Amino acid sequence: MAEEKAFLEFGEREAQILAARDVGKLSTMQKQRLAENGLISPLVFMLQTQDYESVEAALFALLNLAFGSERNKLRIAQSGAIPAILKILQWRNESLLELALAALLILSSCSGNKPEIASSGAVQLLIQLLPSEFPIGRSISHQAKLDIISTLHNLSTSPQIIHQSFFPAA
Repeated sequence: MAEEKAFLEFGEREAQILAARDVGKLSTMQKQRLAENGLISPLVFMLQTQDYESVEAALFALLNLAFGSERNKLRIAQSGAIPAILKILQWRNESLLELALAALLILSSCSGNKPEIASSGAVQLLIQLLPSEFPIGRSISHQAKLDIISTLHNLSTSPQIIHQSFFPAA
């Protein structure tokens, strides 16, 4: 378990990717302990690389850590994942887009993350993504659209966020 954290922090690219992928194989208790011991920050750092495999592995690991844990959802957001996820959404890579949308959806289900997500410009970006197409002329998947709508719904449960997102100060 401590090996995953060490590989994520100090390992070579391949070791980092393998360690991130191994997070999904851990028990809920092991995931919680690793999150408490700082595993999230190296994963968020991996999101900021331009390497597809690293970003994909980090997104899967963060989804695994976030699932079923409000504490981990907060930790992930506090570690800087939201701006990194929004940058990934702008890459227009279909598979990374879907993973990033799933991550944003799960993070938006935590009430403590809603203000940060809304203030980051996510609402406007998500609305722009709904009708978008990929370079080859295919529109985003049905699941991606559902994740966008669900994320917007999660954010809409806060009146402050609605006002801030749709009626910004002039």
